[in-house]
Amino acid sequence: MKATLASIVCAVLFTAIGMSEEANGLRLTAQKTLLEKEKDRDAFDQWDKVDKALGIKVAARNVSFKDLPEGTLEYVVIVKRWGHSPELLESYTGTEKLPALAKSAEINLTVGKVPMSGYEIGGNRKQFQDSIEGWQIIVKHEGKETIRITSTSSFEKLLPKAKPGKAAKAA
Repeated sequence: MKATLASIVCAVLFTAIGMSEEANGLRLTAQKTLLEKEKDRDAFDQWDKVDKALGIKVAARNVSFKDLPEGTLEYVVIVKRWGHSPELLESYTGTEKLPALAKSAEINLTVGKVPMSGYEIGGNRKQFQDSIEGWQIIVKHEGKETIRITSTSSFEKLLPKAKPGKAAKAA
């Protein structure tokens, strides 16, 4: 029983902190992060209108004994829009340049800026907001896939259902 409880606690903590994978000399860690948030407290009686932008914070570290060349980081973020029946899923994709990494070097990037909105009520913090359902990051060096990290096992099932979303406004 204690071992089961300990494994559940570890799994919950791992999920809350973020995802991490290591392959081909590259360690990749990724997690959701809040980029912008704006509240309109006068939207409705007791309701706050929320507009925000979320992204994926990525840390890439060279754990090999040799330098890694410049590469690319491709991402897909799937968002579930609230208030739609049947559910409305949108996908946001993009590619970022990953600079060359010397031995033990690390770089931090924020990718996949996704616009989100919704409402929350002040008294009990009940929320009706868009949510990120899943994301995938693929790093390639010299045209070959180096590492792939996916936030959820159901990502491949969600991706065909998602329609391309509109890009967030540049700040």
